[in-house]
Amino acid sequence: MRIFLNRGPSSNFSTWVFILTVPILKIRSSPGDYSPGYQRCVNYCNFENCFTVDENPKALPFSLRLFHWTCTDNCAYQCMHDLTQKVLKLPRAVPKPGQTFEGWWDEPDWEPGTELEGLPPGRIVQFHGKWPFKRWYGIQEPLSALFSFLNFTVYALSYRKMKRLIPLDWPLRAHYLGVAMVGMNAWMWSILFHCRDKPWTERLDYFSAAAYSLYGLYVSSIRIFRLYPTHARHYIPLDQRLHIGSQLKLIMSAMFLVHIAFLSFGERFNYKYNMAVNVIVGVLTILLWLSWTASHSHRPPKGLPAKLDVDEDLISSPQSEQSESPPPSPARPNGFFSSAWLSLLYESIPAVTETGIEPPYVSKPIIPLVCLIGAGSLELLDFPPVWNMSLDAHALWHLATTPLGWIWCVGFLAQDAQWESQFVEGINRPGSDSKEAEATAKSTPSKSPPIITTTKVD
Repeated sequence: MRIFLNRGPSSNFSTWVFILTVPILKIRSSPGDYSPGYQRCVNYCNFENCFTVDENPKALPFSLRLFHWTCTDNCAYQCMHDLTQKVLKLPRAVPKPGQTFEGWWDEPDWEPGTELEGLPPGRIVQFHGKWPFKRWYGIQEPLSALFSFLNFTVYALSYRKMKRLIPLDWPLRAHYLGVAMVGMNAWMWSILFHCRDKPWTERLDYFSAAAYSLYGLYVSSIRIFRLYPTHARHYIPLDQRLHIGSQLKLIMSAMFLVHIAFLSFGERFNYKYNMAVNVIVGVLTILLWLSWTASHSHRPPKGLPAKLDVDEDLISSPQSEQSESPPPSPARPNGFFSSAWLSLLYESIPAVTETGIEPPYVSKPIIPLVCLIGAGSLELLDFPPVWNMSLDAHALWHLATTPLGWIWCVGFLAQDAQWESQFVEGINRPGSDSKEAEATAKSTPSKSPPIITTTKVD
């Protein structure tokens, strides 16, 4: 593949080809797209090669046809790399004092005459919104696809492990398993998107990532505010908590559908809006778990003691039950955004710490969340690909997130389910609202706190 530089009469032929042949695909504009040499090369390649390929599709290698590379796509790929290699052979351009390479197509930052076909000498630029990666057997971004596959494998293994560890009667078993399933779905579309960048693979990748973020926020809210059936003592009646949980599910579902509609029916895909939504949802999830961890930070040493000295909180004596009346139940919320609905969420926060016991894994949510923030900072680097034009900041971001799925799903969620289940089985009856539990509590002497035997969770 030859790059047709602007040298004498050949430029007239290239201009004529540019007018007669089909235009370049309408995708995100980048510095490389404006290069006259790149445009002439792509259009000449289409004119010379693609008519015969359309008549005989098998002219392309099987690896390219497998990942739906067309002749036009292949021409763009070849011209992109040929022009990039020619530019890299030139001495690297040095910006003038006080200038940067932002907006280089409007005001050059190098000495006039040193550029090649409008590209800065010695520097790699993007084409169609992407760096010029070297494909492997038709895979467009090989390392990003490989690391996405590793993340998918981690979530698949986490799902199998969680099915064995989470008790069958745990109310949030399906929710916790759903975290791994939604994670597998997100990384599956990430694999396909990095294997081949098509409009539909790109959107499904972004939509599945948004679904994972919103589902994580939903499950975190259900767990932290205890919006599920549990025998643990709670300020809010069960029916009202379940009502709030159903409202929250509707809100999250509506947010996801509106998010997809906004991105799908616009004139172009709004990348800044999509990034802002994911960042906001991620920050809210992190803040929820930080507040959950902070609410347990003042608790006794980790581990469930053999004797629970919280009679006054969990087990009321007959005298105290007669003298103390239960707190009034809040009014049932009437709407999604009513003050009663918000007050119920606020009043349910003390239920997290009402046992007076610190779970042994209280700090575990912080580890993957902090690591996720650190891994996400790699996206800010956005350096050109290295290691034979294959490794960039986005690929490193996928590599850094590989162990986080196991740490979150198995190291925290599964252990949280085990701990809460043993808590329900061990001390739920004296603190529950059932008649059998009340009879058990009344028959327990007030001077002797109950003995609880349970397995300590490390």
